[in-house]
Amino acid sequence: YTFDTEGRLAVWANKPSGATASANELYDGAGQWVARQTTSSGVLTTSVYVGPLVEYDSSGSTTTDYFSFAGQSIAIHDSAWHYLIADQLGTPVVQLKANGTPELLQLKLPYGGGRYAAASLGNLGFTGQRKDTSPNLTYFNARYYDQDVGVFLSADPVTSGHIPSSRVTTLPPAALYLSQPRTHGL
Repeated sequence: YTFDTEGRLAVWANKPSGATASANELYDGAGQWVARQTTSSGVLTTSVYVGPLVEYDSSGSTTTDYFSFAGQSIAIHDSAWHYLIADQLGTPVVQLKANGTPELLQLKLPYGGGRYAAASLGNLGFTGQRKDTSPNLTYFNARYYDQDVGVFLSADPVTSGHIPSSRVTTLPPAALYLSQPRTHGL
């Protein structure tokens, strides 16, 4: 793994030399994927991301487009249109043909591990996030998640894991008193 100056994954390969799978990542200033190139068994795939709405994947003569609306993956277009139905967490579980006939099904375990899949629903992983199939991780817009283990691979970049001292010192004394456990002499 190689990381950029912001600590984001920039280059990945499945082994140090003679890799059969690799990826190069490009991010915007907010840390979102803009483009990536993956190679798996000699096949190059280029992906371009237009915000959270559209993803264009091109591999040889094959192009696959993924469409989202209101944070949910709703459709895939390759040589035909396919529509997605998600579970309560936003994970796509059923793919429908344009005429409404189910064509693919996948079920997930808690925390996103695979339970059953008749086939893969493209590159959509747990909660509808982008699945990186080379290292089998899901990209959650700022860090990677291993759905098989159920953990993020890095700390949340937005929070540092502690309460800033300014929050504690600006609490009124009554708030500190009410948060203390009390006994009633029982």
